[in-house]
Amino acid sequence: MLQVEELNHKKHAIYIALLSYLNPEQARNAIEIWLNEFSDKSVYELQSFITRITNEFSVHISRKDVQQTIIKMLLNDTNQLQKSTIDIASLPTKKKSTELKPPEIIFSLLITRWLNEINLLNADTALKIKRYISNNLENIDVSFDEMMHIKTWLNSSDKNIYMKDLEISQMKSIFHICYVGSCEYIGPVKTDHIVSEISSSIEHMPEAMEFSTKEFF
Repeated sequence: MLQVEELNHKKHAIYIALLSYLNPEQARNAIEIWLNEFSDKSVYELQSFITRITNEFSVHISRKDVQQTIIKMLLNDTNQLQKSTIDIASLPTKKKSTELKPPEIIFSLLITRWLNEINLLNADTALKIKRYISNNLENIDVSFDEMMHIKTWLNSSDKNIYMKDLEISQMKSIFHICYVGSCEYIGPVKTDHIVSEISSSIEHMPEAMEFSTKEFF
C-alpha cells in the first residue's frame, strides 16, 4: 500500500499521461481502475493496466507509447506536476476494502488482547500505555487521518473492532511502541510473558497460517 503523498503523485502523473490518449471521463475511469486494481504493483509493470483500459474503453492506441508516456510523467518531480491546472482533489480516490486481511486480524487481536490483559491487572497502567502509544504515533510514518483512526481504535471499548488499511511496516512500528511502553510500565519480564501467552493463543487461528504473530517481533 502506498503512502498518501506518493499515491497522489502517481495518480496525478498517470492521469496527465492518459489525457494524451483518452478523453477526461475515460482517463478518470482509468485512474479509478489503476487505484483499485494496480496501484499496489510496480509502476513499471504497466502492461496489464494498459491492456485493461484499452479493452475497457475499446480504444486503439499504441500500448508501448502509453507506457512510455506514463513512465515519463512518473519520473517528473512534484514541482513539475504542480504546474498542471488539474485539481488532484477532484480525481477518484482508492476504495477502502471491506474485507479484513490476515495481518490486520492478527495485529488487531494481538494489540487488543495485550492491552486488555494489562487492563485486567491495572486499568490505570493500561490507560498510561495507550497514551504512550498515542503520543508516539507522530514518530512513525502515518498520515494525520491514520493517526486519528489508530487513537480512536486504541480507546474503543468495542473489542470486535479491527484496525484496517495499515501497511505491515506501520503495524510493526505500532507493535514496537506498544512493547516499549509496556516494558516501561510493567517491566520486560511481565511484558514478554503476556505477549508470549497471547501470541500462542492466536497462532492456532487459521489466519496465522498466512501471517504469524512472529512477523511483529
